Amino acid sequence: MQHEYKSNNSQATVQESYATMADQVVVYEHPVSPYAQSVKIALREKGIDFKLVLPSVLGGSTPDTFKIANPRAEVPAFIHGNATLFETSIILEYINDTWPSPPLFPADPIRKADASLAAHVALTQYEALMWACAEIRLFKRAEGALAAKLERNIQTIATELQTWLEQKLGDSQYFSGLEFGYADICITPLINSSIGSGLGPDKNSKLSAWLQRVKERSSVRITFDEAKAGLAKMTALGDISKRPSTFKREYRDHRLDLMIRIGGIGVVTEGLKKDNVRFSWPDVVREKL
Repeated sequence: MQHEYKSNNSQATVQESYATMADQVVVYEHPVSPYAQSVKIALREKGIDFKLVLPSVLGGSTPDTFKIANPRAEVPAFIHGNATLFETSIILEYINDTWPSPPLFPADPIRKADASLAAHVALTQYEALMWACAEIRLFKRAEGALAAKLERNIQTIATELQTWLEQKLGDSQYFSGLEFGYADICITPLINSSIGSGLGPDKNSKLSAWLQRVKERSSVRITFDEAKAGLAKMTALGDISKRPSTFKREYRDHRLDLMIRIGGIGVVTEGLKKDNVRFSWPDVVREKL
């Protein structure tokens, strides 16, 4: 699936002139991926034209340029001229440096550091919660009493992280202060996704009020509409847990840490036995347990 996006954002005039002078921006993505959503929101905030490409294979080896762009075989992968990047935070920094207006970071160094810290925690620890939920609910890697225990522990951690994020937000309109920025772009898809998974935050919380403000932005609204459409297509394909045996979910750093922490080490070892999990690139060939 491929399509092009042309921004109608009022901020786009100057930025689009830059884009026409440079090579096309290509983003390998899946619309449901929070990481890919962050990249698309940033580009739309900047008013940059880009082309979206859905890789032929997600979570495994691919014969196309996607695997070259991101040897992890995970979205997003980002190509612009001589820049071929993966890792969401790095892509967002590149976008901000290449198209500096409007800036994604506040000028105040303390505010910038706080925003970067909040984004980092969201992209790692909070993302892992959503990953674990998918392992249990969509991919059926745990059932019965084990699944119930894992979900209780996930909710406990989600609540604590939401409290911490609210403290970082404080009474500000956005995590970056008065202006929507980097931290908001990183956190928005994850909080929105966690609501769909029943993890909160509370509807009367500051975090929920912040999300509602953010969702009024066209960059976010368009991206979330794409995510809804993508999820509908996934659901229409039937039971997602019955993927081919060659489809492997990647247990990279924070995800593996969380699964062990919440009591799911057996999920990992069972995945090793079935050879349906993988780890961070570069990986090695393992014998089945």
